[in-house]
Amino acid sequence: MSGSKRVSMGEIQKAVARECLIYNDTSKKRITKITRAYINQLKKDGFYVLRTRTEKSNAVRVYYHIRNGTFNNTN
Repeated sequence: MSGSKRVSMGEIQKAVARECLIYNDTSKKRITKITRAYINQLKKDGFYVLRTRTEKSNAVRVYYHIRNGTFNNTN
């Protein structure tokens, strides 16, 4: 993976949080479905996902971004 671009789970979680708000659905099922779709597409596009989390901890982190509005940060 030396030539791949890296993407952190935090960046993916923020994007998923934005999308959940668009769909107005913050269920674990929706979060997991969107996260898997993002990761699969990023891998197809040549990106390397730095770290994966369990579905439960991922859903908790995405929900945290939604509740606190931290998904707007683009750092």
